[in-house]
Amino acid sequence: MKTWTIIQNERQYEEVMDRIDVLSKQPPAPESDDGEELYLLGYLADKYESEKFPIAYPDPIKAILVRMEELSLTVADLNSAFGDRGTASKVLNRKRPLSLNMVRCLSEQLALPPSLLIMPIRLANSKQNKSTQRRNKLSTPASGPKRSLVKKRT
Repeated sequence: MKTWTIIQNERQYEEVMDRIDVLSKQPPAPESDDGEELYLLGYLADKYESEKFPIAYPDPIKAILVRMEELSLTVADLNSAFGDRGTASKVLNRKRPLSLNMVRCLSEQLALPPSLLIMPIRLANSKQNKSTQRRNKLSTPASGPKRSLVKKRT
């Protein structure tokens, strides 16, 4: 049996894939030497592929919409995840980000990985979004002392 090492180039990858093909034609018992070799080669190939050919997640909102279409679901079917139709509309129209609770519910209901749903969402420009940005800017230490947003009575 050949001694295998971490795959560092295309030639080594091809060698590993050729050996996997040979071993897979008549799958060996898992505890046998060939079985352990096949397991190791699968791991090495997977590691190389994940580094060489990373898979980017799609946009979370697009993923939700595609999955809703695949499952023939309407917004009303997901009210338990969003809370109400208004919130669902804001999220699906990119005016509001997903909350942690929404991520949990949607992950379960749509069978989408939570790691996909927590990806950043590009929010649509809106008055609400701009006022939130202004409010956040005022509350950051870099902006100097906090100003009161309420006028004091004199």
